[in-house]
Amino acid sequence: DSYVTAWESGYHDVTLAGSGADVAVRVNGGDAGTVAVAGGSGVARVFLVQGVNELEVSCPAGAAAVSSMTVTRAPRGDGCVVRLPWSEGLVVEREGALEGPGEFVVVVRYANAELRGSHDYNPQVVDRHLDVIEDGRRVGGAGFRYTHSWDNFWERAIPVTLTTVGHPLRLEAPSGEPPLVRGVAVAPLRH
Repeated sequence: DSYVTAWESGYHDVTLAGSGADVAVRVNGGDAGTVAVAGGSGVARVFLVQGVNELEVSCPAGAAAVSSMTVTRAPRGDGCVVRLPWSEGLVVEREGALEGPGEFVVVVRYANAELRGSHDYNPQVVDRHLDVIEDGRRVGGAGFRYTHSWDNFWERAIPVTLTTVGHPLRLEAPSGEPPLVRGVAVAPLRH
């Protein structure tokens, strides 16, 4: 396991140097496929979100020795990211890079300054929630933490595994109000 920080959300090249069998890569819990290290090094272009990301490298078959890992921003890959402004009950059409099944990342740029309680000295901060729906079934969701101000926007990533072809995605609050959303980006985990 390694924890790497991305300055901005987007595609990054993860270069693994080593020897032996192919290694499996997981990014923030999502399957990013395998990388061949037998020739000395291999590259996986994966979507990392702004902030800290978990990269897991394993060798499910055989043995491999990974001697180094380098992560480099690869903005040329960002062409397949679908970015949408928010509208209530947002629907994301599944076209182009989003059309087929696989591992994806839904990134929500949001603010949440909701407080509960009438006392100024100890207010209760409130998380707001969004679910990702594919073909009528929930495929992911997340709580959106308190951001201290309605003008302070953070990013929250929701990893999803999609199983249909072409069915739109819906983002909706399971109950109560959604966070204040400025925009949404959806990208395949590996490009």
